[in-house]
Amino acid sequence: MVAVLTLAEAKAHLKIAGNDEDEAISILIDAAGDYLGRIGCPIGADPLAPSLKAAALIAVQQLYATRPQLALTRDTVEGVGSQTFDHTAADRILSATLDRLVASVREVTI
Repeated sequence: MVAVLTLAEAKAHLKIAGNDEDEAISILIDAAGDYLGRIGCPIGADPLAPSLKAAALIAVQQLYATRPQLALTRDTVEGVGSQTFDHTAADRILSATLDRLVASVREVTI
C-alpha cells in the first residue's frame, strides 16, 4: 500500500512532538490510506491531489481523536507488542467525515 502521508506530516498536523505514539499514528495513516483507496480515490498518484492530502490529514485527525472507539490498544506479551484496530468503526467515522471532501476525485467504476 502507498502511504498517503508521512509520519512527520501526520505528527505535525496533530501537533505531536514526541515519539511515544509513532506506532499508533502509523496505523492510523495506513487506515486512512486504506479507506481512501477502498472508496475509489487515486491514492497512488504522484503527487497526491491536494484534496486527498487534506482528506488523509483529516482522517488521521478524526481517527486519533476517536481512538477509544477504535480499540487501538497495545498488547505486550513477553516483550512482543501488537496493535489491534477496529476497521468497521474506522470506516463509520471516516465515511461521515470524508465522503463529500473526496467526491470530486473518486474514480467510479460502473
